[in-house]
Amino acid sequence: FSTNPYGWFRWVFDQYDFPASSHILELGCGPADIWRANSTRVSPGWQVLLSDFSPGMLDQARQEIAAAGQFTFLAVDGQDIPFADQSFDAVIANHMLYHLPDRQRGLREIRRVLKPGGRLYATTIGEYHLKELLALPERYAPGKFDDPIQVTNQFTLENGAMQLQPYFG
Repeated sequence: FSTNPYGWFRWVFDQYDFPASSHILELGCGPADIWRANSTRVSPGWQVLLSDFSPGMLDQARQEIAAAGQFTFLAVDGQDIPFADQSFDAVIANHMLYHLPDRQRGLREIRRVLKPGGRLYATTIGEYHLKELLALPERYAPGKFDDPIQVTNQFTLENGAMQLQPYFG
């Protein structure tokens, strides 16, 4: 085990290529860790809508970065995005696509709200990510927990590109 001294949030942010003036939607923003970790790198021309299915996560995100005026917050189901076609220059979906019960519907929705030439930035985990750690509850309390690997293996590094291909280049 090792720790990357650069940090995952910083590395992911490095991959974003947003125009100076952009309308950005993040689905499943959680507590807005990526934005907090990169607060000095956020362009003043970006309007960022942070969304999550969980009102609790949105409340935490709001507490973390509410002072930055270019952020707005909204509870959104990634399978039914409440915005007009071609509304966003970019959509971010970090470690959340495997949570969508109907992922194909969610991907169609993301494609619909992206402007022509817009980009989806999605991250996920590998099929064997933390496999040993995730197996611990079953080892010590058999049958008491849902299998988290069943959830996360729905959209992984190994199968994600194939799922994205019908909707994105």
